Amino acid sequence: MFVRRRIVSASLLAVLIVVSSLFLYAPHVGASTLVQRGYIVINGNTGFTAANGVIGGTGTSADPYIMSGWNVVSSSPNQVCIEIDNTTAFFTVENVSSDCPNYGGAAFASIAFELHGVSNGMIKSSYLGGNWESGEIVSSTNVTLSNNTLPGGAGSALAISGDVGVTLANNQIGGNVGVVHSQRVKLSGNRISGDPMCNSPDCGSGTTLYIDHSSTVTVSNNILNGAYIEGVLVGSYSLGLQIINNSVHCNLCYSILLTATNNSLVQENRVSGGGVANGYSNWYQGIVLVGGSRNDQIIGNNVTLEAVGIRLSGVTVISVYHNSLLNNTIQASDDQPSLNSWDNGYPSGGNYWSDYKGVDRCGGPQQNICPFPDGIGDTPYGFSNSHDRYPLMSPFGFVNPPPLKVHASITITGNGGFTAANGVTGGSGTDSDPYMILGWNIVSDFGSIRISNATAFFVIRYVSVGNGFGGIIFNNVTNGRVVNSSVNMYCDGAISVSSSRNVVLAYNQAESGSGSPNECGGDGMDIISSTNVVVADNSFPWSQGDALHIAGSNNVTVTGNSFSGSAFYALHLLGSSNTVVSDNSFSRGGLEIAGLSTAPNSYTITSDNLVIGKPLYYYDGCGPSLTLDGVSVGELILVNCSNVRLSNLVIHGTEVGITLVGVHNVLVENVNASQNHYQGLDVSSSSYVTVENSDFSSTGPNYFDRGAEYGMILSGSNNTIVDGSRFYNEDGSLEVVSSTNATITGNSFNPNFITIYATGSTGVHIFHNNFFGTENTIQPGQVWDNGYPSGGNYWSAYTGVDNCSGPQQNICPSPDGIGDTPYSIPGGVYHDHYPLMKPFVASSDPSISINQTSSFQGVTVTVTGSLQVSSGIVSGTVSLTATNSTSGAVLFSKAYIVTNLQISNNRTRFLLNVAVSPYSLSADVTLSLKNGVWSASMMVTRQLDMAGRGTVDIVDFGVVVATFDRSIGSPLYDPAANVTGSGTVNINDVGIMSAFFGAPNYT
Repeated sequence: MFVRRRIVSASLLAVLIVVSSLFLYAPHVGASTLVQRGYIVINGNTGFTAANGVIGGTGTSADPYIMSGWNVVSSSPNQVCIEIDNTTAFFTVENVSSDCPNYGGAAFASIAFELHGVSNGMIKSSYLGGNWESGEIVSSTNVTLSNNTLPGGAGSALAISGDVGVTLANNQIGGNVGVVHSQRVKLSGNRISGDPMCNSPDCGSGTTLYIDHSSTVTVSNNILNGAYIEGVLVGSYSLGLQIINNSVHCNLCYSILLTATNNSLVQENRVSGGGVANGYSNWYQGIVLVGGSRNDQIIGNNVTLEAVGIRLSGVTVISVYHNSLLNNTIQASDDQPSLNSWDNGYPSGGNYWSDYKGVDRCGGPQQNICPFPDGIGDTPYGFSNSHDRYPLMSPFGFVNPPPLKVHASITITGNGGFTAANGVTGGSGTDSDPYMILGWNIVSDFGSIRISNATAFFVIRYVSVGNGFGGIIFNNVTNGRVVNSSVNMYCDGAISVSSSRNVVLAYNQAESGSGSPNECGGDGMDIISSTNVVVADNSFPWSQGDALHIAGSNNVTVTGNSFSGSAFYALHLLGSSNTVVSDNSFSRGGLEIAGLSTAPNSYTITSDNLVIGKPLYYYDGCGPSLTLDGVSVGELILVNCSNVRLSNLVIHGTEVGITLVGVHNVLVENVNASQNHYQGLDVSSSSYVTVENSDFSSTGPNYFDRGAEYGMILSGSNNTIVDGSRFYNEDGSLEVVSSTNATITGNSFNPNFITIYATGSTGVHIFHNNFFGTENTIQPGQVWDNGYPSGGNYWSAYTGVDNCSGPQQNICPSPDGIGDTPYSIPGGVYHDHYPLMKPFVASSDPSISINQTSSFQGVTVTVTGSLQVSSGIVSGTVSLTATNSTSGAVLFSKAYIVTNLQISNNRTRFLLNVAVSPYSLSADVTLSLKNGVWSASMMVTRQLDMAGRGTVDIVDFGVVVATFDRSIGSPLYDPAANVTGSGTVNINDVGIMSAFFGAPNYT
């Protein structure tokens, strides 16, 4: 039985306050319809019995134990009405009510429910009130509370401590909620109300929702209220908080207060204060970050009627943009302005300030392209020694769109065509008063807006254009904008801009085609032969052609867009100059740049572009050398680089996984660039490129006949080696065009169509490859074997026999594993003179020898032994000895049996326990394959498997995160979390935990 939890409650209540009296409760579960009973205490899975209120179920995920229909009217000696401890069976408590009374006459002591050491529990549709608390969830996992009423008590409403995977959804909570030392907690759709009352000496100044020493906590779509307390939502010493789309109101307190947080997001919340009165102005503050917070983001919030709207104090690397600050006494303050950012660059912009006095006449990063209004003020907004370089002229995003009215297609030729009959709803055509085409729904088979030969300023806003042919079309237009509009065409492109200048396309949805095979359609947006064009914050759900096609244009900025799918390329650049591509998101597809030159190109492409959540890296001139080993990459483009090593990369789902143009002396090894839309690897105009042990396969339907889906294309290059790689491709595997001296060996091919296409090339040597499948269309190459006795390639379609041997295959009978007759390459010109009878195998399963020594704080650890690799599994025996580094005395010694150790991307890691004092250590071993050779490395740290669960998992990682930046002497310092023993839990500890995350611990 779990002993009372006063330590847990005290740790929470030191920072929480009772909040109850201002709460509007959900209806009480009807007590008259429930059956009265005494308290419920369950300890272990065997406690789920009828005597303990279980009315059904078997404890599985599909059939959980059910406790329902009870009105619990007494508490246990532990002061709990419903207590469940140390269980793993699935259970649900629903339609239960308890105004939990105190046991034995104690004052303010009872708790309605307590879950301790529980996995797989749910409480829903219940009313649970206690004199001390509604409930506690301690050291538990996978617990959900939904649609309950928790009125709280003298202590708090709900305490969550030491938990992983707790969800609170759609509850009404009448007191404070504390989340401490927990991970992966989600609060969504709840209403939590604060109150100034406090009957405990420990509740301090209090909060409505308090999050402390926790990680990956998501707070979304909640209503949070408080008054006369420290703060409504307070987070401290936590990592990765997600505070999104909440309504937060505080009367005489901080609305959102973050202290010493890291990598947290405060986004799209509605934050309001009660105004400034009674001399308490310092307490009316909206969003406040203090105490060393770092790498947090404040984006898209609405902050109004506060004494201070947003305050940064003693924090660094904070990004603040797209917020609306409305009628706050002090809109914002920042005591370290050089270390934080108050805008998102151009053209994304900064924040909307209700007291900004500037005008919008110009555009561009320097706001010096005039006249060219772009929705951003021409001068910065200054405050508190800081400034927003790109203040927004109106609140960010869609603001009160009007109801759409049906209108016929619109055609405007010249400035005189801007008339009411042509859909103009206002404006005079100047930069300060542009013509407005606003609020129209144009839906017909040929629905469109066509504007040509116009120089007047105009804005198309809140317009929907759809159906068959048409779209929005600009030709020879200057000073036009399309914003907040939706264009969905069945057979034409959605938005087209040609021979135009000074055009902005922002916050639109552009879609073309149905997404079905062989249907008509076009590009989402076309920018052709145009200058000074901004394409920002648009969404491209689907396009039958390219999502965004830019050709022959100059000074184009593409930023903040979302690309979800296209039959061809997501973003296609052709022959354009001075183009900036930044902060775009590609959930399917990526970037294709046609015509990249070995001369310097004028593209600026930043790594904040994400392809399936991973960075897109573009290098044009890499300096003396470049190494990318095991980094997260969504797409990689290298131009004019030398001495490059690309190793252990995984790139899926983009257009071309890796593009190499004009590179020299490059090694590509252990790369998985499979399942990309066009090629896994594209090499052109390059020399001395070696590709080893990689996968460039791509299979799947090619509905649109948009071009071959190749594994690799090599063009205009020399001295290339492709070795030990995999090509299982839909259309073609490997194409060699206009290249010299290429060696293709040890690869596996299983194509549907062309295996190797070699044209216009010389010195192509192809041997020891495996050609599987029945459709092997081999285009002409040159040398298809490596002579005798090395042999040629394995062909599954070869029908010859092996009875003889020798260079002429005339020594009989004497089989040698080589076919007696040549294999004829389709076309009849070339032959593999020595076809292999069995698939080529490069080598037998390797053995990895380990002899590693490393020291850590006076302990020297030596690991020796041999491990065997077989079919991607490592096994064997290693011995470990730990000695005193000074005296040589043996402190610990053990032989470990390593079994079933999985290899991924030619690498695996594991731990060996080193049981010494005062702290257990671990020998952290890495096995890796490089250039065809396995090697072992080892370092010694404090035991990474801190929880002793057999692997380095989220609990261990959470210990490090919870004590991040704590040093020896700090009350929160945990030596176990400081795995490097440096005296401070820092990024090195986090990095080691990340590298060995998931590694097994052999004990």
